[in-house]
Amino acid sequence: MTDDASASVLIQQNPHVTLVKSATVPGGTANSAGEVIAYTIHVTNDGNMTLTGPVVSDPSVSDLAAALSGGFNAGDADHDGKIDLGETWQYTASHTVTQDEMDAGGSISNTASVTTGQGASDSDTASIAVAQNPHVVLDKTATVAGGTADAGEVISYAISVTNDGNVTLTNPDVTDPSVSDLAAVVSGGFNTGDTDHDGNIDVGETWQYSASHTVTQAEFDAGGSISNTASVATDQGAMSSDSASVAINAQPAMTLVKSALGYHDLNNNDVADAGDVIDYSFMVNNTGNTALHNIGVADLDGAVTVTGSTILSLAAGSSDSTSWQGSYVIKALDVSNGYYDNTAVAAADEIGASAGTVHTVLAGLFELEP
Repeated sequence: MTDDASASVLIQQNPHVTLVKSATVPGGTANSAGEVIAYTIHVTNDGNMTLTGPVVSDPSVSDLAAALSGGFNAGDADHDGKIDLGETWQYTASHTVTQDEMDAGGSISNTASVTTGQGASDSDTASIAVAQNPHVVLDKTATVAGGTADAGEVISYAISVTNDGNVTLTNPDVTDPSVSDLAAVVSGGFNTGDTDHDGNIDVGETWQYSASHTVTQAEFDAGGSISNTASVATDQGAMSSDSASVAINAQPAMTLVKSALGYHDLNNNDVADAGDVIDYSFMVNNTGNTALHNIGVADLDGAVTVTGSTILSLAAGSSDSTSWQGSYVIKALDVSNGYYDNTAVAAADEIGASAGTVHTVLAGLFELEP
């Protein structure tokens, strides 16, 4: 007689998979639109049964593909087309950073997922930090006819604002308190540098502005150069400034005219002779194009007594004949000669002048009141 017996053992299947995704980019952060983030995706069978038909997806990347070797996934050790226990299959993908992502800042994150025929599934996310660098450069240039400034001339300014950072800049505010008619250079209702007409300074764009300044006499009189500064600021905190200068074309010039007004007949003989006093006037003429300052008058040989007060300021084209006077006591030698020769000079902070030799004929002098 034969006895038959049977026993059963329950098989506990555990289909399980783990996906690990990692991201790399040159420099470790996303620094500009157009950079490429490289992703590696590892899919490991860490369950207890063979997995088939793995489907890996990632909607935010491009060129997602298996890493192959000999026509099989590089992790398919036995080339059977199945993810055996312990095998780790490999995939690669990439993503090109967009300008919108750079403008948004923060980080660029995306998720890869895997599913298998046995129902095992998993997902993982990888992130790359965005390194924003809002930056702008303002360049200002000045031009004027002849290259140097005269009073009343108009200096023209050209201002360019370039986005040389890595994020879009909005609401640029260009200021220059020392100019007039500061305005954007516009074409078709947009700044000429706004190539896509979106009202934002995109990365690489250079916006254009213009302004002018009319040279004042005060600026001209001050000499040196006319300098002023333009600045720009954006919503993103990018700021820049630049100065432009134009040299002043100051041409100080002065003449001094010395005139004998007449003589005082101190001995009452109606003749200009020894002991009588000749009065002189001095007219200072500003013949240049800039104001003269602190003008004094002097006699070269000291024989003429010069009195008066310093001319503190004399505008271009103006004259002064009242601030300085002179007097001279006629000598016997002058009477013998019949004349008196003398030279006066004037000096300002900016320039000097000479009256030249003034030849005073005694016989032709007008008799003044005593």
